[in-house]
Amino acid sequence: MAHLEPEAKSATHDKLPCIPEGYRVRKRPLTRSQPPSSANARIIYMSTRTPFMATITRIRKTLLHAPSQARSAPKNASLESRITYLEKNVDEGQEQRSVTVMGTGRAIEKVVGVAGWFDDKPQFGVEMRTKSIGAVDDIVPGPDENDNDDDNDGGIEEESSRVRKVSALEVTITLR
Repeated sequence: MAHLEPEAKSATHDKLPCIPEGYRVRKRPLTRSQPPSSANARIIYMSTRTPFMATITRIRKTLLHAPSQARSAPKNASLESRITYLEKNVDEGQEQRSVTVMGTGRAIEKVVGVAGWFDDKPQFGVEMRTKSIGAVDDIVPGPDENDNDDDNDGGIEEESSRVRKVSALEVTITLR
């Protein structure tokens, strides 16, 4: 019988080191991406406490009732050419509007629910992408029961940081 060597993992993820005794983890808020440069795109971050129907309403209002970014038609033009100019700009503006819904961790379930709700509606297009986001944690000294006074008399203890990966789901909803 041939000797089989274990396969090398192509994407290895090292475990984070253990937290030293007397230290605790302080989680920082997740970093958010830069807001979109276009006024027709919007990012909504969901948490487990975000109301479902309020999110649906916010997305629908953003997509359907957003003010058009079209410029006004030239005043010296005829009525017919002004109408065609405005119709052309309104049609182009509707195709570019999109809303991105982001959720991490336990909020992914809620984001999937929002995507399913809009997927059932024929006038909306839904696109889903998974991501891994780096979250920064600080390792800080834990509370010491023996030290009740608040003055720091030279005993500075070193803080360190580490990065962990968090799963995220990004759903882009557009008008068809």
